[in-house]
Amino acid sequence: MKNLSSSNHAMWLKASNEFTAQNLKSEINETIKWAPCLRRSGEDYFIPRKSIPENVWDAMCEIEEWGMAERQDDTDGEFIRVDVSLLDLIMAAIQLLLEILFRPQSQTADIEAEKARVIYENYLTLG
Repeated sequence: MKNLSSSNHAMWLKASNEFTAQNLKSEINETIKWAPCLRRSGEDYFIPRKSIPENVWDAMCEIEEWGMAERQDDTDGEFIRVDVSLLDLIMAAIQLLLEILFRPQSQTADIEAEKARVIYENYLTLG
Protein backbone atom coordinates (compact mmCIF):
# COMPACT_ATOMS: atom_id res chain seq x y z
CA MET A 1 0.00 0.00 0.00
CA LYS A 2 1.14 3.44 -0.89
CA ASN A 3 0.27 6.82 0.63
CA LEU A 4 -0.17 10.09 -1.22
CA SER A 5 2.96 12.24 -1.20
CA SER A 6 2.91 15.82 0.07
CA SER A 7 2.97 17.09 -3.53
CA ASN A 8 -0.03 14.84 -4.32
CA HIS A 9 -1.88 16.28 -1.32
CA ALA A 10 -1.02 19.83 -2.45
CA MET A 11 -2.31 19.09 -5.97
CA TRP A 12 -5.60 17.67 -4.63
CA LEU A 13 -6.01 20.67 -2.31
CA LYS A 14 -5.52 23.07 -5.24
CA ALA A 15 -7.93 21.00 -7.36
CA SER A 16 -10.54 21.08 -4.60
CA ASN A 17 -10.29 24.87 -4.45
CA GLU A 18 -10.56 25.31 -8.21
CA PHE A 19 -13.09 22.61 -9.21
CA THR A 20 -16.40 21.35 -7.92
CA ALA A 21 -16.91 17.67 -7.13
CA GLN A 22 -18.85 17.33 -10.38
CA ASN A 23 -15.95 18.83 -12.39
CA LEU A 24 -13.51 16.46 -10.71
CA LYS A 25 -15.81 13.47 -11.36
CA SER A 26 -16.03 14.48 -14.99
CA GLU A 27 -12.24 14.74 -15.31
CA ILE A 28 -11.77 11.36 -13.63
CA ASN A 29 -14.31 9.74 -15.95
CA GLU A 30 -12.72 11.28 -19.05
CA THR A 31 -9.26 10.16 -17.96
CA ILE A 32 -10.50 6.63 -17.36
CA LYS A 33 -12.31 6.54 -20.72
CA TRP A 34 -9.15 7.59 -22.57
CA ALA A 35 -6.79 5.49 -20.45
CA PRO A 36 -5.27 2.28 -21.72
CA CYS A 37 -7.07 -0.95 -20.84
CA LEU A 38 -8.06 -0.99 -17.16
CA ARG A 39 -6.14 -3.68 -15.33
CA ARG A 40 -5.26 -3.56 -11.66
CA SER A 41 -1.53 -3.10 -11.11
CA GLY A 42 -1.47 -4.98 -7.82
CA GLU A 43 -0.53 -1.93 -5.77
CA ASP A 44 -3.00 0.50 -4.23
CA TYR A 45 -3.00 3.95 -2.72
CA PHE A 46 -4.43 3.98 0.80
CA ILE A 47 -6.34 7.25 1.20
CA PRO A 48 -8.18 8.04 4.45
CA ARG A 49 -11.32 10.10 3.96
CA LYS A 50 -10.19 12.70 6.50
CA SER A 51 -6.91 13.30 4.62
CA ILE A 52 -8.47 14.85 1.49
CA PRO A 53 -11.13 17.51 0.87
CA GLU A 54 -14.74 16.31 0.69
CA ASN A 55 -15.26 17.15 -3.00
CA VAL A 56 -12.10 15.18 -3.87
CA TRP A 57 -13.38 12.23 -1.82
CA ASP A 58 -16.70 12.33 -3.68
CA ALA A 59 -14.86 12.35 -7.01
CA MET A 60 -12.56 9.48 -6.01
CA CYS A 61 -15.57 7.36 -5.13
CA GLU A 62 -16.38 7.52 -8.86
CA ILE A 63 -13.30 5.33 -9.47
CA GLU A 64 -14.98 2.59 -7.42
CA GLU A 65 -17.74 2.34 -10.03
CA TRP A 66 -15.07 1.48 -12.63
CA GLY A 67 -13.85 -1.40 -10.45
CA MET A 68 -10.46 0.18 -9.77
CA ALA A 69 -11.06 1.22 -6.16
CA GLU A 70 -12.86 0.09 -3.06
CA ARG A 71 -14.05 1.89 0.03
CA GLN A 72 -13.54 0.31 3.41
CA ASP A 73 -14.02 1.15 7.08
CA ASP A 74 -11.62 0.52 9.91
CA THR A 75 -11.21 1.81 13.45
CA ASP A 76 -9.68 5.09 12.21
CA GLY A 77 -12.56 5.79 9.84
CA GLU A 78 -13.41 5.35 6.19
CA PHE A 79 -10.71 5.03 3.53
CA ILE A 80 -10.47 4.22 -0.14
CA ARG A 81 -7.98 1.93 -1.85
CA VAL A 82 -7.28 3.06 -5.40
CA ASP A 83 -5.15 1.34 -8.03
CA VAL A 84 -1.76 3.11 -8.19
CA SER A 85 -1.34 3.14 -11.96
CA LEU A 86 -4.81 4.58 -12.56
CA LEU A 87 -4.63 7.22 -9.82
CA ASP A 88 -1.16 8.29 -11.01
CA LEU A 89 -2.63 8.82 -14.48
CA ILE A 90 -5.61 10.75 -13.07
CA MET A 91 -3.35 12.93 -10.93
CA ALA A 92 -1.11 13.70 -13.92
CA ALA A 93 -4.15 14.73 -15.98
CA ILE A 94 -5.53 16.98 -13.24
CA GLN A 95 -2.10 18.48 -12.57
CA LEU A 96 -1.74 19.31 -16.26
CA LEU A 97 -5.21 20.82 -16.31
CA LEU A 98 -4.38 22.99 -13.30
CA GLU A 99 -1.14 24.15 -14.91
CA ILE A 100 -2.87 25.08 -18.16
CA LEU A 101 -5.94 26.77 -16.71
CA PHE A 102 -4.41 28.52 -13.73
CA ARG A 103 -0.88 29.46 -14.79
CA PRO A 104 0.30 32.84 -13.52
CA GLN A 105 -0.58 35.83 -15.72
CA SER A 106 3.09 36.62 -16.42
CA GLN A 107 3.59 33.20 -18.03
CA THR A 108 0.44 33.63 -20.10
CA ALA A 109 1.62 37.02 -21.35
CA ASP A 110 4.99 35.52 -22.36
CA ILE A 111 3.27 32.83 -24.42
CA GLU A 112 0.99 35.35 -26.14
CA ALA A 113 3.98 37.58 -26.95
CA GLU A 114 5.79 34.78 -28.81
CA LYS A 115 5.30 34.71 -32.56
CA ALA A 116 4.16 31.48 -34.14
CA ARG A 117 6.82 29.85 -36.27
CA VAL A 118 5.80 29.07 -39.81
CA ILE A 119 7.44 25.98 -41.26
CA TYR A 120 5.77 26.05 -44.66
CA GLU A 121 5.38 29.15 -46.79
CA ASN A 122 2.15 28.04 -48.44
CA TYR A 123 -0.10 24.99 -48.72
CA LEU A 124 1.73 23.80 -51.87
CA THR A 125 4.89 23.12 -49.89
CA LEU A 126 3.22 20.89 -47.28
CA GLY A 127 4.22 17.62 -48.63
